[in-house]
Amino acid sequence: PSTLATLYRDLRGSLGTSSIIKVREILVSVFKYANEEDYTPANPALLKKSHPPTKREAAESKSEMVVWTSKQAATFISWCPAVNPRARKHKRLRVAWLLALLGGLRREEICGLRAQDIDEARCRLVIRRATTPYYDEDAKKKRLSHSVTKSTRSRNVSIPRFLMDELIALPLPVSGPIFDINPEQLTAAWVRVCEDFHEA
Repeated sequence: PSTLATLYRDLRGSLGTSSIIKVREILVSVFKYANEEDYTPANPALLKKSHPPTKREAAESKSEMVVWTSKQAATFISWCPAVNPRARKHKRLRVAWLLALLGGLRREEICGLRAQDIDEARCRLVIRRATTPYYDEDAKKKRLSHSVTKSTRSRNVSIPRFLMDELIALPLPVSGPIFDINPEQLTAAWVRVCEDFHEA
């Protein structure tokens, strides 16, 4: 149970509650089979000591998502500066926000985007990979995985010409991601920029 408790605690840093609940359901099934085959004396995934997500956490995770109207999105695009003077780090994230708003990219896909994924002539991006954080048990620290996308297949995403112009105007690295930021940092930066936007 203590090992599972550690697992759930580590997962809370990178996965949502609903995803952790799905992980627990798989573990319950695996340990149920192990128990039936006499490999384990009990099912540790069912014990309270494993500290799985509670019913309250599960209910809160299903809270209604608030989506901007097209007018709110347009207002944000007009307001959002190319360089955020209030940011201590990651000052040039306007393009990242527009890729999410206008291209529908997930935060992991934005963090995994590279210069080689840009098709300037056709004004589109090839989404090949996603950057996700994970906990390295051996090194005892978080690392980043640059793997295939959630659907395991690449896809083409068309973006407006003005956004493509802003994207290629960035200092694009020869190798590595365009935005030197991980998904958790990107979320934190988004929260801060939204606070600035609502205060403006």
